[in-house]
Amino acid sequence: MNLGGLELEAGNEAGAIEHYLAATRIRPDQGRAWFNLGIVYAREGRLEDAERADLDAVRTMKPAFQPLVNLGNLYRNKMGRLDAAIAAYRQAVADAESTRVLGSPVPYLVLGAALREKGEALEARKYLELAARYEPTRPEALRELGALPR
Repeated sequence: MNLGGLELEAGNEAGAIEHYLAATRIRPDQGRAWFNLGIVYAREGRLEDAERADLDAVRTMKPAFQPLVNLGNLYRNKMGRLDAAIAAYRQAVADAESTRVLGSPVPYLVLGAALREKGEALEARKYLELAARYEPTRPEALRELGALPR
């Protein structure tokens, strides 16, 4: 898997894909390799491959909120599937909240932003206000909150 990262750093996406695929063949439970493979596939515009890799990352990574956010981002930003993105983000929130310590406030932010985009202002506000409590997501959460209707 590290060779894939080195290939990616060198700008060789095809080489990175080869190494991540090799890692998943050797260890199909290697969630990080699936996760990184999904990212590279999405960059390359191989959206169906990215979706499959993200789903395998969700299955094999624990906690799974990171690949769930990636899957949601793929659906929302590359495939135009807002409802599927919201479903993935909801799973990411549940997964992040199931850890003893919140793994990341990012699921709150992306779910809130997607709900705002869908026109679900009341529910969006709830998640964006949660995201605004955390320094890493505060600026974007406040921007999203400002875009909500009063």
